[in-house]
Amino acid sequence: MNETELRQNISQNIVAFRKKCDMTQADLAEKLSYSDKSVSKWERGDGIPDIYVLTRMAELFGVTVNDIIGMHSERPEEEAIPTKPSRHLFVSALSIGLVWFIAVVAFFIGRVATPEVGRFWLAFVYAVPVSAIVMTVFSHLWWPIFWRAFSVSLLVWGSAICFHLTASIPNLSNIGLIYTVAAAFEVLVIIWYVYSWTKKRGPKVNVTPNEVAEEAAERAEAEENAENNENVGV
Repeated sequence: MNETELRQNISQNIVAFRKKCDMTQADLAEKLSYSDKSVSKWERGDGIPDIYVLTRMAELFGVTVNDIIGMHSERPEEEAIPTKPSRHLFVSALSIGLVWFIAVVAFFIGRVATPEVGRFWLAFVYAVPVSAIVMTVFSHLWWPIFWRAFSVSLLVWGSAICFHLTASIPNLSNIGLIYTVAAAFEVLVIIWYVYSWTKKRGPKVNVTPNEVAEEAAERAEAEENAENNENVGV
């Protein structure tokens, strides 16, 4: 396999695995700490990622480096390759399910041990913001920006409801104003994630040090190839 075939093979595999993991070029670039311009260049076959980037890609795609650089009789999207998004969904669902299991256990123990106290149903209310915290962590690690914003919003309103119901026990006055605070915070959340989305989707004019190094390496390689061609011609 010559260099041209290797570049084409890697580019096709990156595109196939990226689409199989339901990532855009911008999503992959963000996780690799590169620009989407670099990802686009790799997918066009105009450049080859270094071994560290290939290793990071393999981790994100849930495959090996050999899967990315190797030649497949079928394209990866046609193969039954386990993907990390399905594993991420399983881990997230299991973690949130564990939160609600603990809430059920707390409710059961409270009702059995001290049935006269009551209000143990609040365990299910408290499970909402705790679940939102778990979801916020995992969504910022693995999921698109919509789920990040949704999880933070759920945390804001779930926390407000918990505070309201808990503080209503001593009958604090004007406790309903907590929802005004939550609404104001929700506006900030929306502004922040809209800004993050537009910044992510907008054109990137800044060139990273990695891109500079890649371009320098490509220029040196092109000059060396030209010099070798001249020597061969002589």
